[in-house]
Amino acid sequence: MSDAVSIRTTRSAPPSYSVALQHSTHEEEEPPRVVPEGPRLVVLAPQVNSSTDTLVGATARDHSANVEARGPFTFSPFGPNAMLLLPHALSSNSRPLYHISISNDCFRPQIYTTTIRRGTEQGQIIAEIQRSILRDDGYRGTVEYIEPRRHKIAYLDDVHSKQSADHEKMRFEWRFNKDMRLMWQTNCAEKKVISVQCTKFGTLKNPPILATFIPTKKKGELQTLDITSEGRPYMDDIIVSCLVTEGRRTTMYDR
Repeated sequence: MSDAVSIRTTRSAPPSYSVALQHSTHEEEEPPRVVPEGPRLVVLAPQVNSSTDTLVGATARDHSANVEARGPFTFSPFGPNAMLLLPHALSSNSRPLYHISISNDCFRPQIYTTTIRRGTEQGQIIAEIQRSILRDDGYRGTVEYIEPRRHKIAYLDDVHSKQSADHEKMRFEWRFNKDMRLMWQTNCAEKKVISVQCTKFGTLKNPPILATFIPTKKKGELQTLDITSEGRPYMDDIIVSCLVTEGRRTTMYDR
């Protein structure tokens, strides 16, 4: 789809990623465990005997079934051009959920490709996003789902649009699939975005929240993404649309 050259990194992974690799040596499944969480109990899913390169099955629903209910998840840097979406620090399974990397075209360096994979950098590619950092170069940008069961490519401006220019309540619609339209809306305090919430678009007057993205507030903090039980079946769509929305929201000329 893209003629961009992928950039590989050999830098060491964050500690939780190293723990993930150690977990891959377990040969026997463990029974479910119960971990106290204040006055409540959270039942943790048993660890599965699977490779760190293939955390999940063939569908997003299989993926959500293998993810513990505990959140939020954290976007953690992984080398100079990639990041991992990691489970909660207290999760019994510390394997990364998604690997997200970026590369640019050597002949058109203003065009960047974001590649989203399940698990590690050897995991299954879910989607690729291409976008130009220049305003008037005529490149519309594309998003492509790679998986055979749902392979499709579309122009970004056909599937993602700003519905409100109000900085206090910026709204972006994601409509890659007509039966799964999402709305991302900013929430502000003192004119600063403190969260961006995702709901299913056009279904109910007050639709349930599917996910909440928390941008960084100060240097050194990491972005987090909390996906509710209602949003778990749509994790792939939430991840891809979150990356597109944040890319557009934080680009000066595109605000």
